[in-house]
Amino acid sequence: DYVSTNNQRILLANIYTILVAFLSAFIISYFFSYFFTKTINKINNDLIRLGEGDTEINFSRNIYINEIKDLAETFNIMASRVHRLIELEKEKKDAEIIALQAQINPHFLYNTLESIKWMNKRGEKDKVDVMITALGDLFRLGISRDKIFIPIIEEVNYAKAYVDIQKVRYQAKLECFWFIEDSV
Repeated sequence: DYVSTNNQRILLANIYTILVAFLSAFIISYFFSYFFTKTINKINNDLIRLGEGDTEINFSRNIYINEIKDLAETFNIMASRVHRLIELEKEKKDAEIIALQAQINPHFLYNTLESIKWMNKRGEKDKVDVMITALGDLFRLGISRDKIFIPIIEEVNYAKAYVDIQKVRYQAKLECFWFIEDSV
């Protein structure tokens, strides 16, 4: 009986020890995995924001696991490069627009003045008047542009002056319809 009772106490003590060990291991692993996945979820959310266009993200904030911190710092470098590339692309597009505008104006002016000269030689004074007036309107509107982006109404007036010149030059070959909603 004595040995049997001791065996039962030892068995119960072992069972309790194993249960406490499993419970402790479960609690420790739960908190470790929570801490680990919380960090991964932070990086994941930041990557989603990066994918949506927010390039000014700091991935490595509040990260205490070295490997994940290294990964986050690499993402910081990548986000910084993406931000710089986007800025460079915007600057490049702005420069292309300005260069295109600078190229178009001299060619257009030359062609328009040549057309006016030939219409004058043929005695088409009314067409010359229309073209000179439209050319003056076009340049008045164009000179007042000091920005790349302008209000739509100014762009429409600019386009109408341009089309007026082209209508005189090409007469029946050109027909233009304007459909512009008032809300625009």
